[in-house]
Amino acid sequence: MAKNAVESKVARKMDDPIVHDLTMRIESMEHFLQILSERDIKMLELRFKKNPDKWDIVESKLFRSKRRLNADLNRIKSEYRNGIYWID
Repeated sequence: MAKNAVESKVARKMDDPIVHDLTMRIESMEHFLQILSERDIKMLELRFKKNPDKWDIVESKLFRSKRRLNADLNRIKSEYRNGIYWID
């Protein structure tokens, strides 16, 4: 039982289904990122940041071919979709 207004407000937010859903999504993504390699994470950062780098720039920064990077991206997407990380 909450003893003051702040505790009551926090308790209401914790019981909110939207907050709960968002918390679950964040935790699942954090867990998924832990299993990726540093190169995978760097590729995702370069390619999906606010102003993403083009593939040729990502290629030169990571010393990988565009074809290899696309294959890596497809693997990452497949692992995420097929893993325990996917939340509907």
